[in-house]
Amino acid sequence: MKSRKQKSVKAGGSKKKGKVDVTPSTSLPPLVEGQLRCFLRVTISRVLWTVHKPPSATFIRLRWWGESSNGTHFLPRDGSQLSQKIIKTTARFPIRCGPKQFTSYLTDMGSMVLEVLTKPDHLPIARSQVAGISRLSLSHSISGFYTIISPTSEKLGELQSMLHLFLEGQEVTLFFNFFKSFYFLMLFMWFLCSSKPADSGLSLTCGFFPACHSPLSLSLISDFIHCPVSKLKAYKARK
Repeated sequence: MKSRKQKSVKAGGSKKKGKVDVTPSTSLPPLVEGQLRCFLRVTISRVLWTVHKPPSATFIRLRWWGESSNGTHFLPRDGSQLSQKIIKTTARFPIRCGPKQFTSYLTDMGSMVLEVLTKPDHLPIARSQVAGISRLSLSHSISGFYTIISPTSEKLGELQSMLHLFLEGQEVTLFFNFFKSFYFLMLFMWFLCSSKPADSGLSLTCGFFPACHSPLSLSLISDFIHCPVSKLKAYKARK
């Protein structure tokens, strides 16, 4: 992997998806040139203050290990403010290394530090740490509420954060698979409701078609999910 000059990377497709509203300050790992492998979605959704007089205006800064820029800025929902005009919670960071190299980078990093800064003068007043980030993978996200600590080790509140790795197009694919499964389920329920009642089996009322009563054997129940269209004739023959 080659080193390159660090630059801000725009989150492509954010307007279309309507979910990514923060521009990432770098790809990951910083200063690494490589093929785009996947994306890391970081969401800082809420800040909950536990002190009597919370800061009036703040934002959250994320600077990755090895990053030399000013970091990525988040404006999460502030529980102490009744009306908040601007809320920016989610950034999508391109990952330009393999899974082993990225896990090694996260292990060396140790934890993800989220700095709380005042909005007018950008002075750091507190920080929060997300530990155990080396456990992050495509099958394991990290989320929770993380304590906000002042420089004097006083607890000021909590940050709600989430880290999620995903492949390009993975979210669209998951939606398509759900829609496809729902389509086959509806088609199968229509087939059952339009079939003639049998003499034996478990009789159930179809919720999608309230006027229909269709017998359903236990063997049919066990494999009706993800039922391919090609098996519908076989189901009818078994009945």
